[in-house]
Amino acid sequence: SSSSSSSSSKAGAAVAAGPDDDARLVHMCKALLASLAADNAASQYVGLALNSQYAVAWIQQLKRVLCLALDATCRQVRLAKAAEVSALGTLLRFLIAFTDPAQWRIGAGNAGVRALLTKLCANVLGHLVGADLFAKLHRFAIKTLRRLTAPSVAAVVALSVRPLVACKFNESLLLSWAITVFATPTLMRRMTRTCPDAVSLLVRLGLFRRLLGALESRQSTRIVFNALEGNFTLFLLGNLVELGQM
Repeated sequence: SSSSSSSSSKAGAAVAAGPDDDARLVHMCKALLASLAADNAASQYVGLALNSQYAVAWIQQLKRVLCLALDATCRQVRLAKAAEVSALGTLLRFLIAFTDPAQWRIGAGNAGVRALLTKLCANVLGHLVGADLFAKLHRFAIKTLRRLTAPSVAAVVALSVRPLVACKFNESLLLSWAITVFATPTLMRRMTRTCPDAVSLLVRLGLFRRLLGALESRQSTRIVFNALEGNFTLFLLGNLVELGQM
């Protein structure tokens, strides 16, 4: 039993991510981002999506790498050095670029391929939601919001709303977003002061109207207020009020 416990501990230690792992992941993300600029689809990482021999395995790998990038992002909380800020920027750019087929050159001018890639990204975003995307971004923002650059704030907000767009603002998912990401203290104030593009995105998506509509029913309101603890109800309401003034 003790040897089994020891083996489990070793296994856990083996998969625990450290600074070197994050550095290697950031280096890989840079290389994959650079591949998007290649003229030849065969030289692009996303080009494998159109290869029937590798497409299924590629999708699984993409989901895995995105989850690793998300977790690594959430570990970038110190942001005391230029290298840490740079690493965070790379990870966020990777998450943004590989969940948006509009940033991929493949399939340009082919509506059928574009529709396929959009569906693929919706599937990938659903996987990220299942990996606690909203809760992780919420915890990350609480720890770092005051120190994040405007581009990083914009990236976090954009990444958080993509699943909502992909699922056509499913009410259950919208409420999940509200009680996590949108319950981040002073989120709207920070966005208004430093990142108007992120505010414009929320306005353009009609999120104030959609949130009010979702909260009209007593059941939805009960779900939200039962899920939130302490002052987070006030944080959500404060962000909602500020969004309504935009």
